Amino acid sequence: MVDRAHVADRDFRAGIELVGLLCRGDAQEFRARLSGDRDGRERFLAFVARHGLGFFLAIQGHRLNVDTAFDEAVRRRLVRIRLGARLRQRRLMGEVGWVDALLQERGIPYRLFKGPALAQRFYRDFQGRDFHDLDVLISPARLQETHAALLEAGATRRSKAPLGRRVATWFTHGWDYDRGELRLDLHWALATHFSYRIDMARLWKETASVEIEGRRVPTLSDESMLLFFALSFFEDLDRGAGRLKSVVDLDTMVHALNGRTDWPAFFARAGTERVERIVRSVLALVLDLMQSGPRCPALVAALERAPHRAPTDWPERRRLLESAPGSLSNKLWAADLFACGRAPALAWWGLSLPFRLSTYDPGALRRLLGPRPH
Repeated sequence: MVDRAHVADRDFRAGIELVGLLCRGDAQEFRARLSGDRDGRERFLAFVARHGLGFFLAIQGHRLNVDTAFDEAVRRRLVRIRLGARLRQRRLMGEVGWVDALLQERGIPYRLFKGPALAQRFYRDFQGRDFHDLDVLISPARLQETHAALLEAGATRRSKAPLGRRVATWFTHGWDYDRGELRLDLHWALATHFSYRIDMARLWKETASVEIEGRRVPTLSDESMLLFFALSFFEDLDRGAGRLKSVVDLDTMVHALNGRTDWPAFFARAGTERVERIVRSVLALVLDLMQSGPRCPALVAALERAPHRAPTDWPERRRLLESAPGSLSNKLWAADLFACGRAPALAWWGLSLPFRLSTYDPGALRRLLGPRPH
């Protein structure tokens, strides 16, 4: 009788190892692993699809000339993914200037992050990473003014605010807007949890920037961006939505920062912001999955100075990264990492859930609270 869990664990580990080879640029070993293994190639493509890595395979496979490991139909599909992403990226890069002008004209400080900012800073250029929207951080004090400016300029808010702006800022981190083909995520916080103490004053003092379409735009510093992505991935894992695409991002960021980051100081900062155990556990998980420890000895040494809770066996790693949304095991794993402890973390989750659903998915809230169909 086939042990399905064992097969799933095996395929998960094989998929991660192949992604790691692509990240390290080991084209020879990647080809060798898939050579003559049609079933293995199909399982890997399914793994890539589950974890949102289609663009990563398309661009990295092309750069390393390993897309020849796949048949003609797959190669054509990868070409379509690359070309489609570049058209979308070009459109969004052009919209950066519109957003910058809109906010600068009104004197609204902002920081562009994720999307093109991440691609330019850590993937060499905007074509190195796919993105579907623009993410902008503003101060909560300027939210109403920014919202009005976006509406005046023809944008439409997709997120709901049934209980008003003040309640929204307590429990959620941003609103989503549309303007034609532009998708804009307007953030007033990097993350919202009552136990966090994110130093927003520090973020606004940072003077980092990136050049996009000939325009210099403000963004987060490299270390602040790493901190945000670690928290974002943790919260995805918490709700059962973690995928390897985020692991690839974090691995890429860590290697870009390797050799020029004071890791003890980085974790000391995370400690003052009450997210140190979260960040340690996430980065330890990334290094373990991608086998990146030997290339990042200073980070490994810093991680070893304090405990973390990164899962160490493959079945547990798979459950964490391939769980269904709302997974109880993921929720309990995450709850133990908050600085407040498990019970308050779970209580906060229960309290904030209706507010978060009413903002991002009111249909789910109606299904949750409404009468059950007979």
